[in-house]
Amino acid sequence: MHVINTIVNRQNVLCIDGIEILEFDYSNISDTDLIELFDIHASKITNLYPKNTYILLNVKNGPTSVRIIEACKKIMMRNIFDKSVAAIYNINSLSKLILKTINVIYKTNVAVFDTREDCILFLVTTAKKNAINRV
Repeated sequence: MHVINTIVNRQNVLCIDGIEILEFDYSNISDTDLIELFDIHASKITNLYPKNTYILLNVKNGPTSVRIIEACKKIMMRNIFDKSVAAIYNINSLSKLILKTINVIYKTNVAVFDTREDCILFLVTTAKKNAINRV
């Protein structure tokens, strides 16, 4: 229940150059709350954003555990990232390594950057390229 009550504070929708970016803040959170948020946010993306979703993730001081890795694998199996592009910042070295492995295994499109600004630039640029390719 704790996570449900704080969810509004951990998600945001940005609109930059007409491009909608879903922003999720997973910073400074316990692994139990993070797993619950993963599931809630994955369901939201699946149900409300059927295609070309651009996702920004902040994972500063986020936990890295076997439970988190298993939760990530479950999220990847939902095929959310088949139709989405995600960018992550504030990720620790161990999580970067794990994410690279997950990207290879599940063929996802999750990029890692050092700053929020770099993530946003990547997402906006990718969205514009995708729009051109659809024409």
